[in-house]
Amino acid sequence: MQENGLRQVTKRFPKLEKDAKTEVLVIGGGITGVLCSYFLQQAGYESMIVEMDEVGSGASGASSGILYYGSGTNLVPAIQLWGKEAAQFVWKETADSIKDMAALIGKNNIDCIRKADGIMAANTIEQTKLLEEEKRELEKAGLKHNLLSSSDLRQFYIGQKFESGLHFYDTPQIYPALFAAELALKSNLKLFEYTKMETFKKENDSFVVNTSRGKINCGKIIFATNDFPVPPEKSLGLENHFKQESSVIIASQRLTRGQIEKFYPKEAIVWTMDENYDIVYPHEDRLILEIYRMVAIQEKLALYYPDFNFKQEAQWGSSWGRTSDWLPLAGEVQKGVFAACATGDQGSTIAYTIAKYVKDMVEGRKNRFLDLTDPKRFIDL
Repeated sequence: MQENGLRQVTKRFPKLEKDAKTEVLVIGGGITGVLCSYFLQQAGYESMIVEMDEVGSGASGASSGILYYGSGTNLVPAIQLWGKEAAQFVWKETADSIKDMAALIGKNNIDCIRKADGIMAANTIEQTKLLEEEKRELEKAGLKHNLLSSSDLRQFYIGQKFESGLHFYDTPQIYPALFAAELALKSNLKLFEYTKMETFKKENDSFVVNTSRGKINCGKIIFATNDFPVPPEKSLGLENHFKQESSVIIASQRLTRGQIEKFYPKEAIVWTMDENYDIVYPHEDRLILEIYRMVAIQEKLALYYPDFNFKQEAQWGSSWGRTSDWLPLAGEVQKGVFAACATGDQGSTIAYTIAKYVKDMVEGRKNRFLDLTDPKRFIDL
């Protein structure tokens, strides 16, 4: 089932109808799974994707699709978590992924992306100081952006009056589910919907995977999911290092361009600096509020869209896992079994970053990104 009620994936993929065989089986037909299969195909591997629901259902379909750096935190707290060198590396890697994903979307002529200014907004003087520190660290990582005063910010958004903002120039927004579906179609990927993986077992040098619709023999398995959903006795403790997050997106009634421009003189995505931050932006001909907790909705609508009769006409959301250290899982969990879990708030950006290294991952080649995201950091070997 598709989460986003405004931009649903209408193209369907077949169900598995008979037993099959492939080199690499990818579990999960969201943006991560499709990108992994795409890059495997580019590298000359035969791969297959099985999805328990519809392509792009779940988190990919529910995501706001904002492409931002990192894997769920700002750069300053990431430095505190991983150290400066590692944090700067992840920010540069994900900045490259944003550009490369936009290029891939353009190359395949997929109607799933829009350019918008991104603004991290501060409510207080204390938060402004944090923004200034964030800007300094971004510049050290080679990512330059501008600080906006309260009046400067109102060139982009007129609603809640913020103290200041940090202006990002390269934060496009995509529809991850549409991207996944179109890329799978245009690349002729083997993707089977309504085909749920149930169990797997090792037989000699390969695996037999039992699905709800047949058996699949494969040499390697990649779990490209929001968490690591193997039964706990086979998860090796990884499930103990996940925290479930969730968000809800609320869309207004259809509006004219003039009505939208009263709040957004320019196309802009604005997010607050609170731990459970809010996001506001225009979505085609509607106004959007995205929140992390289903509380004080009317109060927030009145705050961000003052003196406006916001009629809620659509609502969708989902939950996803994030690791205790905010880094994704990308690497071998046990021989021949891999995790490709794009956890955290920047799931779409991280999905691409993981997938571009999927060839190295399945071939056991080391690189800086895979060293940082190795699932074995959570496994007591």
